[in-house]
Amino acid sequence: MRKKISAILFYFFFLISCLLIPLIYLYVTLNINAAKNTSLSVSSISAAQKQDTTTPSDTSGTPSDNTDRQDIPDTEVPMTEMTTVDADYFDDALMIGDSRTVGLKEYGTLGNATFYCDSGLSIYDLENKKIMVDGIGKVSISDLLASHTYHKIYLMLGINELGYDVTQTFEKYASFVNFLQTMQPDAIIYVEANLHVTAQRSDSDKTFNNANINAFNQKISTLADQRTIYYLDINELFDDANGNLGTQYSNDNAHPLGKYYAVWCDWLMEHAVVRDGKS
Repeated sequence: MRKKISAILFYFFFLISCLLIPLIYLYVTLNINAAKNTSLSVSSISAAQKQDTTTPSDTSGTPSDNTDRQDIPDTEVPMTEMTTVDADYFDDALMIGDSRTVGLKEYGTLGNATFYCDSGLSIYDLENKKIMVDGIGKVSISDLLASHTYHKIYLMLGINELGYDVTQTFEKYASFVNFLQTMQPDAIIYVEANLHVTAQRSDSDKTFNNANINAFNQKISTLADQRTIYYLDINELFDDANGNLGTQYSNDNAHPLGKYYAVWCDWLMEHAVVRDGKS
């Protein structure tokens, strides 16, 4: 009897095993396939995200920054040669500078220009300083540029900055030129070389000498693009044969005598840019 019961149980569990094993195999197979499909789907979405860099929320049809576009040529102001102009060319000119520009204002012949100048002025204090301007009052350079329009701007700064690092000063200077372009986008900007000192001063001064002046002048000359920014070097008028300020032009080894500022003004009138026949 006991053997009969054991045989029955054996066949019972054998049948159960035959039914369960296929079912388990089918269940495992279905789950594996499902996992593979899920993995492929995620990979495909990831690849699509890498290819499509447009903003998902932008449904307006406007191309994003990554959309291929045809190159649009820049509109450039043509290069212009220097020419001779009359004094009224300076009616809408702004002169920014230190004591040399003060000399142009006091002894020169261009009183119709606007002068923003002060003895000792440097690129480092220009931003925060207020200067008395004839017919306007005491004003900062920012307020002056915001309230008036100038079509020519002359900039002569750098001699009082020779004690500073030349690269640092140039960066500050270049930043100010960019500021001028932003505030007065239609203006021609004249970057003026700093006037040399005499050989006596240059040879005896470790800071204010012509080697340092030339180094800074060379740097600011690189700002000229001959379209909107021009470099003017007045030293060709006052230099001696060795590239120093001629002693006949100065009695303090650094500034021209009063009578020579009129000559300087004449030189400026002979080195001007006129666009489209308009001064």
